[in-house]
Amino acid sequence: MTEAHVENVDEAAVAAICGEAPFINASDLTAITRGMPYRPQFNAEYIGKLREGGVTAIHSSLVVWFWDSMTPAVKRLSSTLRFLDEHANDLVLVRTAADIDRARSDGKIGLIVHFHNSSALEDDISMVATFHRLGLRVMQLTYQGRSLLGDGCAEPSPGGLSAFGIKVVEEMNRVGILVDLAHAGERTFMEALEVSTQPVVCSHGGVNGVRAHSRNLSDEQLRALAKKGGVLGIMAKADTLVEGGATRGATFEDYFAHLDYAVKLVGPDHVAIGLENGWGVDNGQLQDMLVDVILHTDKPFVRGRIPRDYEFDKYYSAQGVNDTSTVKANLVREMLRRGYARADMEKILAGNLMRVYAQVWKP
Repeated sequence: MTEAHVENVDEAAVAAICGEAPFINASDLTAITRGMPYRPQFNAEYIGKLREGGVTAIHSSLVVWFWDSMTPAVKRLSSTLRFLDEHANDLVLVRTAADIDRARSDGKIGLIVHFHNSSALEDDISMVATFHRLGLRVMQLTYQGRSLLGDGCAEPSPGGLSAFGIKVVEEMNRVGILVDLAHAGERTFMEALEVSTQPVVCSHGGVNGVRAHSRNLSDEQLRALAKKGGVLGIMAKADTLVEGGATRGATFEDYFAHLDYAVKLVGPDHVAIGLENGWGVDNGQLQDMLVDVILHTDKPFVRGRIPRDYEFDKYYSAQGVNDTSTVKANLVREMLRRGYARADMEKILAGNLMRVYAQVWKP
């Protein structure tokens, strides 16, 4: 990366990079469902958007909310595997880094099973290996609140990694599930880095150096993550990018403020894209989800923060990174404008995540 900015970018160069470089979104919320049936919200239109956008693979969050205990998690995962069988011409389950390369060669999109929370384990460590056999490859230790493993970023009196959490991190390392520290409280975050013998990721977040927010990382956290060989996926969620973003939205410039900051602080080897957007979530669903979050956590969600007339498509994600079909080209174009070297762009788009996958995942 250089400091040189250019006004006019060669669109042929944008098209060439988009056609040749893989792209992984480390946080796609499309699979989120509430209650029965446990069916992903993917449809032909969204698969078309993924194809149009040149998306190589996504982290698909199947377990998120506080009510996602073992039984609904297994049902949701079972339904997703069935869905993948039904759409085998378009989607493929990713178990190894080589599967991503193979899917791309075959003209398919890789689906990486991701748990946004560890609630599905309940108190049974044997479920780590079981979920791995079923296809789980990335799991967060916490969501917003307190889990059996540790405390999330919204706990008002946060502790660190629990004794059970230490055992789970060790077991995830053993079987080959990537530890995800997104939503973790700072103490849990730092202690998990100490315990893990493998690189970890923060699949979706921002940086406190640009916007102080409970979901963003301090410079100390980001440096520690990089020292471990890990990666931060820069999130598109407006509220984490800029003050007042929840009700006013955010710009493409706001997004790049976080990406540039992280690259300058720890280098291009430790930054990726983790948008936390997707398809099929509307304002009504968001309100329902927030009700449960409010019941379980203190911050950053409080009653009345998201008004009932909130326009999800307009305000949830920053402009320019809110549409799956255009985000890759927009990112490439802007990185070219800002003077990023192609090798660094390819690391950020997918290479850094691929490096971590290859090191951590086991068949």
